[in-house]
Amino acid sequence: MKYEEFYNELTNLGEHIQTFKDENIVDSNLITKFIKNVFKNINDSIKYHCIIHFNYVIKTSNFIKRIIETKTNEILLDEIIILLQNKQITTTDNLNIVYNDVLEFMINNDIINDIYNSNYNTNNDCNNNSDSETESEIDKISNIPIINQSDFKFRINQIEAFEKLEKYGLQKGILNSATGTGKSYIIIRYIDYVFRKFKNNCKIILFTERVNILKDLFELDNLDKLKEKILYWKQINVGDLSDIKIIERVINKTYNWVDCFKKNEPTLLLINRAFLSNRKLYKQLTKDNISLVIHDECHNATSPKCFDIIKHFDNLNVPIIGLSATPIRTGNKQIEKLKSIYGINNKINLIINYGLIFAIEKELIVPPVFNWYYFDNFSDDTEDEINDNEVDSILTCLNNKIDELPYRKIIAWCGYIELTKKWIEKIKVKINNYDKLKQIKFYADIDNYEYNNVGCYKDFKQITNDGILFCAKKHKEGSDILNLDSCIFLDKAKNRESIPFIQCIGRVLRNNTNKKFGYIFDGLQCNNYKYMIDKIIDYYQTIQNLTHISELSNNEINNRIDNISKAITYNRNSISLEIGTVKINIDTMNIILNSSNIKKLNDSLKQIKKITNCRNPLLCINHMEKIMHRIAQFDIWEFYYDKDKNVFVYKNKNYNTMNQLTQLHYKTSLPNRTSSNNAWWECKIYRNNEWISMHDLPIIEN
Repeated sequence: MKYEEFYNELTNLGEHIQTFKDENIVDSNLITKFIKNVFKNINDSIKYHCIIHFNYVIKTSNFIKRIIETKTNEILLDEIIILLQNKQITTTDNLNIVYNDVLEFMINNDIINDIYNSNYNTNNDCNNNSDSETESEIDKISNIPIINQSDFKFRINQIEAFEKLEKYGLQKGILNSATGTGKSYIIIRYIDYVFRKFKNNCKIILFTERVNILKDLFELDNLDKLKEKILYWKQINVGDLSDIKIIERVINKTYNWVDCFKKNEPTLLLINRAFLSNRKLYKQLTKDNISLVIHDECHNATSPKCFDIIKHFDNLNVPIIGLSATPIRTGNKQIEKLKSIYGINNKINLIINYGLIFAIEKELIVPPVFNWYYFDNFSDDTEDEINDNEVDSILTCLNNKIDELPYRKIIAWCGYIELTKKWIEKIKVKINNYDKLKQIKFYADIDNYEYNNVGCYKDFKQITNDGILFCAKKHKEGSDILNLDSCIFLDKAKNRESIPFIQCIGRVLRNNTNKKFGYIFDGLQCNNYKYMIDKIIDYYQTIQNLTHISELSNNEINNRIDNISKAITYNRNSISLEIGTVKINIDTMNIILNSSNIKKLNDSLKQIKKITNCRNPLLCINHMEKIMHRIAQFDIWEFYYDKDKNVFVYKNKNYNTMNQLTQLHYKTSLPNRTSSNNAWWECKIYRNNEWISMHDLPIIEN
């Protein structure tokens, strides 16, 4: 395929997709197939330019960017890796031009270093002699006394995990435990158990998607601190790793780890998923070479490359343990995959199950408090510009709440690198206008980025208080940052996936002596009440770790709506989600400034209950988000179905359907919700092979 042909096909694709307003119409599988075929038929010499053009089409076509990125990230990643290996791309600057989001993903997971190591560091291959291994192995630490620390109290989820391990032994399954509840100690106990059971035949792989999780847990940047941790784990009787040979392939990227597993000594491999996939060396291992596989943050298990790894070990009947705060919040196909790995009797085996609400009830973590600042437009509507009003909104919100933060230590996620830099520059100019924020110091975790008086991540991690760390997408999972009590979402995202969201807020919910709450500052488009309602719904489903609404039956959807409506309460300055004994507060004082707006919001929330009470057939659609879009049209929300009278009511007038509703076959014709000329209530009723407009129905006089 010539470059011109590629250009024309891709441009046509972009124009075709632009015509769709509803993302549910887009067949992303066809798009994925198209892209695979395109890249299969072009030469490396022009592939670089084709990827650049593909990125351009994504940014300029103004279509469903989120879906396309989700479906094509892995495809583009594979193609970019090939170009790197063939030296078609030579610097991260080139890569930045190609695809910002993929660059961010690759940097976060050290994939670029993996590629260069695999191609240019050939002296570090599997055939190295034993002397070359010493830099990436941690010496065994012998003769550590066990100190009686009976005052150390394990948490209820940890105790249950420990007891089930001792009672039932190793069994495949998932340890579901909310972020911040101490999954790390459970990992250490599993390692200790395998060593006690197998001794020299103890062979364990511990892998994660993100490198920072293993770096932080095992202090891989500082060997002395790792030794201190191993000592501490033994002293408090979590687990004894002092006689286990630790092979780390998180920082030191060499390929001799397979040979290490064939030696007669207890071995623990620490490795990120990308490097474990590289060359597929794991396929050289047999049942005799491996005792246990531990997959931390296992909600990534269904991605193709990760699934291949885990399925290989499952076929060998090797016990596989997954840990996650959000393991099964996914679609039906992914759930089937999880069952095939972690299932027993066709059900996902949740060895322990401690969700966010339970963890809050048991005071394993602190409750979240959501605070809303406003922005004028979503990031993809304005080419990611940030105006002064938006900066003032977030700083005002933060200034009003800063006294409630015991440490004033904040992490800000900005979406991608360029937007991160813009936020730093904008906020740095204005922050001194806010008296309570003047003491806040700036930090950034951006590769090759320097800005006056802006510290780095390592500095931020060590400070006790008064700092804000700006980054694009780093530290969303597994990072344990000292005294972190607040986070800010500065990505101006229209749609944010639930699993990353719950992982993110978990960073600030970890228990601490002086913390009563974890504060989350989230953006809201100014006066967009539909979006406000969507936020509330998303918070509820995310906190409850519920399957997405699109995976539910109609009855399940109705039950979900009913539960949400019962959970929502509101007053002048806040909205609350009451789930069991847990109350999640949403502070809206910076958004809702007058009684008229409050009434609009309150009325819209009441309609959720009205829907569940009347079971309006026109509203019984199989996607609750569409209901939320309808509720947002406050000026026309005076339409409902009166079940007792068997009539539709609009603006206090009754409309007869001329037959009993239960005897008719109804469908709804939904207007284009982006059109300003149509309101959702202008649905038509399908009867006797004919569409009848609501306006054409006869009025019944009261």
